[in-house]
Amino acid sequence: MVSRVRDLLADPDFRTTDGARPGGILIITPYRRAFGSYCARLKSEISGGRVSVRTVGTAMGIEQDVAIVDIVKSTSFTNQKELLCVMLTRAVQAEIVMLSRDMAHQYESDSRFLVKPTYLHKVWQAAFQQNQVNRRA
Repeated sequence: MVSRVRDLLADPDFRTTDGARPGGILIITPYRRAFGSYCARLKSEISGGRVSVRTVGTAMGIEQDVAIVDIVKSTSFTNQKELLCVMLTRAVQAEIVMLSRDMAHQYESDSRFLVKPTYLHKVWQAAFQQNQVNRRA
């Protein structure tokens, strides 16, 4: 994902909606460990002012052109609609939600669930129905 962030930052067509400035990226994760990892790996991009890394608890009120939501290892909060709302409403132009293969597979399977579907499942279903799901290794 870090290489994708760098690719996007290098794209001269990645601009703010008014075209006046290069676009910015916000990375949101619910975990401090992931937060620390992203900060270390994207140190120069963060100091350049075009990338911001936040935990979900510090993301409220922050917006960027592209928001990347990393919930690859998360399952405990996916039914907390308030936290999910904060994470999924930070993007001005585009949002990328990263899920683990296990989470995605669970959401793609038929309607026989062992557990009650979460709010995140509802988001997944809507994106899947609108052909907005892209699977990458």
